[in-house]
This record gives sequence, structure tokens and C-alpha cells, in this order.
Amino acid sequence: MSQASETKVTEVHLTLIREAAGLIAMAKVVLNDALVLDSIGVHLKLSGGYRITYPMKNGRYVFHPISKPLGQCIEQAIYDEMGKQRKAVNDDRYYRFDPSGRSI
Repeated sequence: MSQASETKVTEVHLTLIREAAGLIAMAKVVLNDALVLDSIGVHLKLSGGYRITYPMKNGRYVFHPISKPLGQCIEQAIYDEMGKQRKAVNDDRYYRFDPSGRSI
């Protein structure tokens, strides 16, 4: 059984925030309409693009994918939603984007 083929990201919700040390958004992901993964950090890389961080408590991950295909599935769903939202955002209260993904 392949975990990636069984697991599907059914929802992604993003909250854009003012940039702080590269953190530009918080994500909530729903898997198979059955499990919510919340408080996923979305960071802007200096080289462009994004990276994902999973929540930690007392130095341990609260949750994180243990298979590479599932991790890539979650990341891609978040990256796709970031692409949609960055096209819609043009408000100085939030982090602003240019088409290359670098900060303005």
C-alpha cells in the first residue's frame, strides 16, 4: 500500500502574516476530509520559493509526515495555495509578493 496514493489533501487554508524572520504564512491542511494538521509555518527562502515547518512543543514535533511522498503531497498543496493567494494579495498590511516570489 502506498501512503501517498491513499492520502489526499482535501483542503488548505492559509493565513498570511507580516513577514517575521522569513515566516510569511500559517497553514492548516485537511487530509481525506478526516484529519486536520494546523499551525504549519510557511517560510520564504532567501533564494526564492518556500519551505514548510511543522509545529514543535518542548523540542519535539507535534506531528510531521514520516514518508517522503506524503510530505511532498502536503508541501505541494500548500505551495499551490500560496500561488493562488499571492496573486490575490495586494495589501500593505500583509507581506507583499512579486511574481518571482521574492519580497518587495
